[in-house]
Amino acid sequence: MKILLLAPRSSYWKSLFFFCEPMGLTYIASAARQAGHDVRLIQQLTTSDPSDDQIVRQVEEYQPDVIGLSVLSDSYAISLELVRRIRRVSRALIVYGGKHASINPEIAGDPGVAAVLVGEGEYAFCEILERYDGSIESIRDVQGLAYFDGELHSNGISARIENLDELPFPMRETLPMDRYRMVNLFGVPASLQRMASCVSSRGCVYNCLFCPTPMLSNRKWHARSVENVTAEIAQILDQYNSNFILFHDEDLLLDRKRAAALCEAMIDQGFQRRLKWGCETNISNIDDSLLELLAKSGCIFLSFGIESGDSETLEQMHKKVDLERAKETLVRVRKHKIQTNGNIIIGFPWEDRERIERSFATIKQMQLDTLAINVLVPIKRSELFEIAVNERLFVDRNYHNWTQKQAVMNTRHLSAAQVDELYRLLNRRFYFRPRFILRLLSSGVRKPINFLGMAEILVRSIWTRFRQF
Repeated sequence: MKILLLAPRSSYWKSLFFFCEPMGLTYIASAARQAGHDVRLIQQLTTSDPSDDQIVRQVEEYQPDVIGLSVLSDSYAISLELVRRIRRVSRALIVYGGKHASINPEIAGDPGVAAVLVGEGEYAFCEILERYDGSIESIRDVQGLAYFDGELHSNGISARIENLDELPFPMRETLPMDRYRMVNLFGVPASLQRMASCVSSRGCVYNCLFCPTPMLSNRKWHARSVENVTAEIAQILDQYNSNFILFHDEDLLLDRKRAAALCEAMIDQGFQRRLKWGCETNISNIDDSLLELLAKSGCIFLSFGIESGDSETLEQMHKKVDLERAKETLVRVRKHKIQTNGNIIIGFPWEDRERIERSFATIKQMQLDTLAINVLVPIKRSELFEIAVNERLFVDRNYHNWTQKQAVMNTRHLSAAQVDELYRLLNRRFYFRPRFILRLLSSGVRKPINFLGMAEILVRSIWTRFRQF
């Protein structure tokens, strides 16, 4: 079969410090190719990527049998329009996937869409390809499939892939690998890294109130072997000459013994001489022995989901973070010259201005290198979503605006407009501090190439955060 996989453009990327591969689709693509199918993969990163017109022309020329789209919340409306246009030139089976589709399987009823895949997609998608005979009836009992025939039918979540080592490495060769970048601010060899992505584990054991992953993974975590991960890193180095790898695991360091083994394997194979890397983790995972290994193996970036500097808010969101311990840990991380990023969320239903200000004051004391301030977006079927619906807090149900950079709901004490104003204010307070600017400038003096990174970070990040306001 001929398969076309699409990652429609999303405003999500405009708010980040990096562009990266659509990892979910790269795994789907490699699994389908291994099963003997002809696979094409198209990603719309920016306006310079294939336009909708160009994609429609490619569909018309290629005439795929099956089209898969990875859907983010803020790309949903774009995906709808793209499907509408594709339907004019193609009768292909169209399947949605990705977190937005998994959380909202009812979009299987959208015009032109045949089905939605819920959960891990590699094996389920290949089963669809194996069984599809031109009729939707041939695939209706695939586990993880949701479809609509006047009413929604759902076959639950796809079976978890227990042995992730069985999956072929992601299909990257048709992607613009030279365009993926990680912008680093301080003390790195070059501020614009040639970046590749890696996913070494799936799932999450935590139960944070705001996150969809526990819902989809049933709070289970499973990982690839260290040997399998390092083999992929070697392939990335040999084939794409990347010099920065960003791990997209929910928590790379969850299993500290495995994390230490991964670092040791990277050191043994000399990867630290050719690349640097970064990841996201829970700050409680960090200890001195692991920090030593992280730094020695080339880690220069750690992102922490601290989420709030207010202990009461942390308790309400089911987030276990010891704020005093977090401050002490960050001091030790800085001693190893590892750049730190913190993630926080504002706009919870119970928050007022005083609590948000108190949270930010605590976070600022942590002296993080960068801070990603996100505005709460309640995930459908979550407790927060039910609160927002029952208390009529929503002011914007348009998925296109669900970017975490603007409020879509009031709190019990603040309007959405007031949350937006606090979002702007806190960003200004963090990024326009004299200490931050001086550190940025001194980094540029020590390493002039960092001025390019500084320009990009100031223009692309700060401007895109504030321009809509």
